[in-house]
Amino acid sequence: MKQTISLVAVLAVALLLATEADAQVATFTGASGGVWSTGSNWSLGTVPTASNDAQINASTTVNVTASATASTLTLIGANARMNVLGTSLTAAGLNLTGTTGENVYIFMDAGTLNLGGGTGSLTTTGGITSWLTLNNGTSTLNLGSSTLSYFWLASS
Repeated sequence: MKQTISLVAVLAVALLLATEADAQVATFTGASGGVWSTGSNWSLGTVPTASNDAQINASTTVNVTASATASTLTLIGANARMNVLGTSLTAAGLNLTGTTGENVYIFMDAGTLNLGGGTGSLTTTGGITSWLTLNNGTSTLNLGSSTLSYFWLASS
């Protein structure tokens, strides 16, 4: 009986550790202008999955050129930028955050930004000015709710 309890305890701890590892934040560490789908561009050494939160920091541009997924995506700080180029990015939520006077950018060129399959959220915080530019072809933003301040939408 003790061996069974010990085995169950070991398995529970292993499952807990595996779950915690999946919940890690993947921060883009590649050169500005780098590609989302390159594993070495991320702090975890692999491309984020639906189990990972993804973060793009200030003065960094990330190009999404192949279908991509993250649990949540945060663009934080001045001049953080994400370009969705002819493909799709799916996340439960998108957070755009920084301080007053800073700008973050999302540029979509015939791309799709899927937030929670149309039930996710788009949130801006900290007084940051957020820019969403839709270019060429059909670009789609699917979301369920938004909390926006200083949010600008442009079509070119």
